[in-house]
Amino acid sequence: IQQNRYAYSTSPELSPNILRDFVERPRLIPTDTACLWLIIFDGMRFDTWEAIVKPRLQQVFEIKKEKAYLSPLPSWTSIARTSITAGRTPDLWKGFHNNFTYNQALLAGKFFGLPENQYQQKLRFFSGMESDRTHNQFDRSRRYPYNILVFNISDDDLHKQRDHIGALNENIKSAMDRILHFLDGLIQKDDTVIVTSDHGFM
Repeated sequence: IQQNRYAYSTSPELSPNILRDFVERPRLIPTDTACLWLIIFDGMRFDTWEAIVKPRLQQVFEIKKEKAYLSPLPSWTSIARTSITAGRTPDLWKGFHNNFTYNQALLAGKFFGLPENQYQQKLRFFSGMESDRTHNQFDRSRRYPYNILVFNISDDDLHKQRDHIGALNENIKSAMDRILHFLDGLIQKDDTVIVTSDHGFM
């Protein structure tokens, strides 16, 4: 990375390319009737995806494409996650007035080409989706073309876990049941869903 930082930051295997690969290049244009859902599972390990999350999702969804990515800074959640929602590495996190910003919703709106005065009406961003309080703030009756939801299915448990990986996976199975119950009725047949981890093995 030190010897050729530009090659690293522009690598197609880096996670800022997720939205570029799955939205920009296929020229996906979300609407109120064909929405985009970016669902981020905080700290999801790659083996957790293979063993628990992917098989559970396949009971409900058809997985059409799968690709592995590297996080720019796996140990720092805010940098790892914002790089995904911004579609860019931190040196390019610029707001509508070319000012540096960490605002994930704003950066996502700019990436999607939404005007400054419209992105909050077109894009819904919620983190902490595992909490009941966030659920209560979520308006299920309204459809947004762009939706970004962050669920903590493993990151908190990884910090607290003193047992074996099987115990962690059992907790994740329960979390996935709650998540799919929440998503039931929200995601419709013409919608596109992108699922990713934000840091760690993606």
